[in-house]
Amino acid sequence: MEKEILRKAEEKIRQIEHYYNYEYMSGDVSLYPALLKGMGGVIMIQSLFYQHHQSEKLKGFIDRTIEALITEIEKTDPLLSTFSGGLAGLGWLFLFLTETKMIEESMDEFLTDTDEVLLGEMDAMIQEKLFDFLHGAIGLGNYFLKRHHKPALEKLVTALDQAVTKSKEEIKIDCYHFLRNTRVYDFGLAHGNANVLYFLAKCFETGVLPETCIRLITGIVKFYFNNLQEPRYFKAIFPSLINVSDYSIEKKENYRSRLAWCYGDLSALNTLLTVAKTIGNQKLGSDAMNLLLETTTREQFEFTSVTDPAFCHGSSGVGMIYWNLYKKTGIKQFKQSALHWLNQTLLMDEGDEKGICGYLFPLEGVGNVRIADILDGLGGVALLLCSMVYETDLDWTKCLLLS
Repeated sequence: MEKEILRKAEEKIRQIEHYYNYEYMSGDVSLYPALLKGMGGVIMIQSLFYQHHQSEKLKGFIDRTIEALITEIEKTDPLLSTFSGGLAGLGWLFLFLTETKMIEESMDEFLTDTDEVLLGEMDAMIQEKLFDFLHGAIGLGNYFLKRHHKPALEKLVTALDQAVTKSKEEIKIDCYHFLRNTRVYDFGLAHGNANVLYFLAKCFETGVLPETCIRLITGIVKFYFNNLQEPRYFKAIFPSLINVSDYSIEKKENYRSRLAWCYGDLSALNTLLTVAKTIGNQKLGSDAMNLLLETTTREQFEFTSVTDPAFCHGSSGVGMIYWNLYKKTGIKQFKQSALHWLNQTLLMDEGDEKGICGYLFPLEGVGNVRIADILDGLGGVALLLCSMVYETDLDWTKCLLLS
């Protein structure tokens, strides 16, 4: 079964490689200059192709896409500042490409200008209490982590310390939820307390205000374990969201939760495992590991809410987290779960001629459409297939807070 799944995955990744190398630039999908939501992610995917094949022809495709990206950056005004859709993600990408020697010329001038812009944008986000990975200050913080910009990191840690809600029982941070039109406690990785935990752990690891970081980490970890759902409600370990006005430690309600990168138990627990390793907390690591193993029993829709192959909230993101866990731990249950979600991702290829390599992706309010980016489109499928078929290096997963 494993060999057959990987054989089909290899056929599909070859088709996807052809698309990104020969069709993407002249197609009808967005060429917006962004890492997770545009052309920047395509370059990262092509760099993984190159890592496997070591072909000069592939290097030529990468150089062409980088040149096109720079052209798009220069003509896009205004360019967003966010990690998902703008300058912070692009800065992270250029640092990654420099580290992997995909770019040889100096990016110092661009990165110095980026620092200046993002410092100003981060101040505005802090004022708005917009602590969010995809669209807010934590995303900018992820860029500054890779940039080793200690003053910016210290400013953001200090701002978090001032923004969180503290009690003797726990520490947590709230955010505004547009659909609910209220402030919520968000347990997820894309927008919630998990991305704050990840950022604080990385700051602690690099020696940025370590005493503040460990105090906040300890309190936010308590917040998660104060909200363990007993008994499990549709196998959900934590809630996804709780309105601030409804929150109570003493009186709990059970909530359903999905398996996904953006929300749900899997990415939150992966973050807790990363934090445990970073701060050297063996009990937290053991608890997180046991709960992660529990998630491997969730495969049916009623327990996962997985309906599409995208990375953000679909099967490729779930598969990637399990594969990353397997590579870090060697635990076979994680490998089997990764293979299951790889297979589900392949089965979602409906061979639709209107799609990209057979795939269409859901766009809210529109329906199923052609999307090529990492977060919501074919790029997420490509990352999973590259990682499992070619067994490429997983350092890129830091751009999605997974390692």
